[in-house]
Amino acid sequence: MAYGDGDSRSFGLLGALEIRLDGRPVTIAAGKARAVVAALLLHANQPVSLETLVDCIWEEPPRSARTVLHSLVLRLRRAFGEHDVIRTQESGYVIQVEPGELDLDRFQALLADAEQARKDEQPAAEHTHLSAALGLWRGPALADIPSESLRIGEAERLQELKFAALSRRIDLDLMLGRYSEIVGELRRLTRAHPLREGLWAQLMRALYGSGRQADALAVYQDVRQELTTELGIEPGSELQELHQAILAGTPDLTSPASEPSIPQLGSWHGLCQLPQVPGDFTGRAHDHDRLVERLSTHQDGGPVVIWGPPGIGKTALAGRVAHSLRPLYPDGQWYIELQASSPTGAVDPAGLLGDLLMASGVPTGAMPGNLQTRASAWRARLADKRVLLVLDDASGIEQITPFLPGTESCAVLITSRSALSALPGSHHHRLEQLDAAESVDMLRLIIGDHRVSAEPQAAQRIAELCAGLPMAVRILGARLTTQPALGLAVLADRLDDERHRLDELSSADLTVRTGLELSYENLDEETRRAFLHMGMLPAGDFTSWTLAALVDRADCQVLIERLTAAGLIDPATTGATGEPRYRPHDLIALYARELAEVADPRLHREALGRLLETLIAIARPMDLEAAQFLEIPPVEESLGTLTLASNAPAAPAMADLGTWVHTERRLLLATIDQACRLGDHRAAALLASLTFPALAAVGGFTHLRHALTTIHDAALKEGDEPVAWRVEYGRAVLALTNDLNEATAAFARCTGAFEQLNQPVELAYSLASLAFARSLQGVFDEESAERAVRIAQTTDRPALMALASRSHADALSAGGQPERARLCYEDALRHASELNAPEVENDILMRYGRCLLAIGDLEGATKACDKATTLIGRQRNDNNFAWCLSLRSQIHLCSGVYQEAARTAEAACTLMDLTGDIRGRATVSLDLGAAQIAAGRSAEAAKVLEMAVPILGNVGAYHAVARAERLLEDAGRQCTPRCA
Repeated sequence: MAYGDGDSRSFGLLGALEIRLDGRPVTIAAGKARAVVAALLLHANQPVSLETLVDCIWEEPPRSARTVLHSLVLRLRRAFGEHDVIRTQESGYVIQVEPGELDLDRFQALLADAEQARKDEQPAAEHTHLSAALGLWRGPALADIPSESLRIGEAERLQELKFAALSRRIDLDLMLGRYSEIVGELRRLTRAHPLREGLWAQLMRALYGSGRQADALAVYQDVRQELTTELGIEPGSELQELHQAILAGTPDLTSPASEPSIPQLGSWHGLCQLPQVPGDFTGRAHDHDRLVERLSTHQDGGPVVIWGPPGIGKTALAGRVAHSLRPLYPDGQWYIELQASSPTGAVDPAGLLGDLLMASGVPTGAMPGNLQTRASAWRARLADKRVLLVLDDASGIEQITPFLPGTESCAVLITSRSALSALPGSHHHRLEQLDAAESVDMLRLIIGDHRVSAEPQAAQRIAELCAGLPMAVRILGARLTTQPALGLAVLADRLDDERHRLDELSSADLTVRTGLELSYENLDEETRRAFLHMGMLPAGDFTSWTLAALVDRADCQVLIERLTAAGLIDPATTGATGEPRYRPHDLIALYARELAEVADPRLHREALGRLLETLIAIARPMDLEAAQFLEIPPVEESLGTLTLASNAPAAPAMADLGTWVHTERRLLLATIDQACRLGDHRAAALLASLTFPALAAVGGFTHLRHALTTIHDAALKEGDEPVAWRVEYGRAVLALTNDLNEATAAFARCTGAFEQLNQPVELAYSLASLAFARSLQGVFDEESAERAVRIAQTTDRPALMALASRSHADALSAGGQPERARLCYEDALRHASELNAPEVENDILMRYGRCLLAIGDLEGATKACDKATTLIGRQRNDNNFAWCLSLRSQIHLCSGVYQEAARTAEAACTLMDLTGDIRGRATVSLDLGAAQIAAGRSAEAAKVLEMAVPILGNVGAYHAVARAERLLEDAGRQCTPRCA
């Protein structure tokens, strides 16, 4: 009767998946659903984790893997109807199978009965049990299960188990004298498995026992031809001895032949092959303890993978863990080098298995001939033994599979540059970099405490520049050891140069670059290109859409996952915009940069063009009147046609563009710099004009000035004066924070240039800003301000009108005409009300508040300050908020709340320090000094004011210098300063 016929419930894995419920077959059409059922049945009545099921279904799981898995289980439950077959548990799913319902369970039970009969020396009963076990098979195990991991990890194991049972049953046929009955079967088996010498030996015995000596000798010639042709080897000793015995007419037909897939391999030699742990091993206590705990308790019995970037110390940690586990695995601790097994890194698993088998006690003459039979022999040798295997530097699952034991009594520890997430039943431990203190300790162990103690700061710098990579520390330690005269500070200075850092991280037999090259070469072509383009990005983290723009893919999540699995990037914290971000190790980033620098310039330029177009597309919505107050609006027509790529990916939508600009500050500045170097200064200028107003709001002016200078120089080199003068104007705006003399001179030059170029909008901006800069110096330039107003009135630009009116008011305030200034500020506020621009209105309100204080309107000034503070609270602008605090301090001073005035001014100073606004910091220091004088702390005030005066003088803020000098006089007289 075929398996399952008439059974109420039955499950079959020994062939195609077969399920019967209530005696009727259940059809599961979807391949992934069959894989789920097979994985559960292979662990029947035991929970199987979601991760294991996902790995069984997909080689590269999609992000929606768990959702799809839940859907598959739901469909299976519907197919099973009222039968409660699959149940959910906290750790995953479990399939409920009763005794005798699963063919695999019955097969294993019959094998156990056969083994007992063998021990009881009952060959006929053993033969009956084995025949019944083999009768359960309906074809290859898991025949219709589309799962590579199950095929490699389970189906092949079951097939080997079947073959061992078949071989033993044929041995019993020979023992029982059934020669003629098995000749036909053996003919078919030798055709199907021509390299299994045991089958040929059994066929020769069967033929001889049937009285066919000549045919038996012909079989020997057939197998000899097969082996010499296919493998270039002679038959093994068993076949040769049997051949001679048949020639002599003395073969022993009553003694069973050696099992073809599991030879009689000799006694077990349990060895310790573990390498010595490096003497400079340090740190890793938490990693060590976690790994020892897992491998000691042998949870789930699956392999444990230590993975991470090259040089991170995986091999050293695995060695330390393995030595700690030695008492728990008394039958041997074996160490197998995979990538290092040949000079080219190409692994010969058959050769390595041969070495292992020989070391474990297998005689040379009994050595199986090919990879498959050696792997079977290795599993047989390990069965029921407590052995620890360390597989070092694996590059892929196919390397590992032949070495894995078939029983759970052994433990396997693997090191790899990649995660090997598809390895069935595996557990993964990501090894992180050392912290600076651990790196210094490691250096101390190598070169001695006296040298580290002599130059502690240099040792710290070396540790930081090695970025937590133990290999890098070990290399530098070796160099310092062989060169006692080489100072740590000298070596640290060499490492500071990023262009040559990887060159420095090299010694006689170790180099960081070699490990990185191996990881790079192991990537597929598309992922290698992504890694190379990653070298165009600035140091730090990045988003997936950034890489997508560079590699010209709408979605590069698959590439991100491959780079992550290879240990070349790590998930970083989610950015302020809510997007996942990724980061390469510092030395990996340097290697990627090296590759990018020598890549095809055409590909580099195309990738940069796509990135530029993506960044501009994201930033374009920032081209609002709000950003066009102090900065000239980014009118693209004046820049001419941009030479951008036409196939850039769609830009992701950003809910908060201001936050995005600040988050991507490094990327924007680096892209602008590269664009100028590659001759695309126009696109760089456009990107700068769209994003720099927001970037300047939180400071970092030095970097912005450098970027503008780069664009300016590139534009002049190409003879592009309109762009060059626009950038010159931007540099003048930034100079307002640190050098008013430079800003004033630059605005004056821009005024002349834009007048000559006949660009009225740009001219109006330059005139208004010139008047504003001069007002900060105490110079009354009403002419420039009024001219700016007149031009602005002809342009229909509310932001320009607001700026011109505000600058006119600033000039009047500086000229001692606060009443006229009040009217101009109110005019500027009317124009600002036409804009959706909180920052513009905030800026004017703060100046308006100071003007009201000057004419004695404390209530009006308070209302203006309150509204300005509310507006700035909706934006990210630390600089403007600092000026709000400055105004609030002045209001507290005029209200007689002196201590609060001082605290508020101190907060303003702190914010100005953060933004890097030198003039602003010195100016709000005057508010602090005034509040301290009023609070009776004149000595403290004098120190603050004396520090501020030279700074204000250096930046050209002469109007503020005059105020500081008046306050110093008040401090000397210990009198309350005036409110304005």
